[in-house]
Amino acid sequence: MDSQSEPDDASDSLGILKHLNSLNEIEACARKLDAETTLLMANLQTGLQRISSLTLDCFGLYDSLVSQTCDEMDASIKSMYTMMAKCEEMVKAMSTIPQLHSSVLQVSKALSRLESNLSHS
Repeated sequence: MDSQSEPDDASDSLGILKHLNSLNEIEACARKLDAETTLLMANLQTGLQRISSLTLDCFGLYDSLVSQTCDEMDASIKSMYTMMAKCEEMVKAMSTIPQLHSSVLQVSKALSRLESNLSHS
């Protein structure tokens, strides 16, 4: 029985060695996969941080431009109201022009009559 158990022990040892080699290969593959996954995650994290930074910069620029546009619009509206007020003042100042025109015509007629009287005398 001893002689029969020796070949069984050898084949069992050989089987165990094959299993150990397979386990070692699986562990090596798992470590390689872990390293590649870690590298991939680090690259992904870096990429996402860059994208987040760019997004933040874009929103900051957008906020600045909207604020600047609003300020410009406020200034334009104020200028428009100032111009409208000046136009109203000018219209009020020009409202006396018809009266002045009438007065100038009266003076012109009076001068014409005076000239005519002086030339006949």
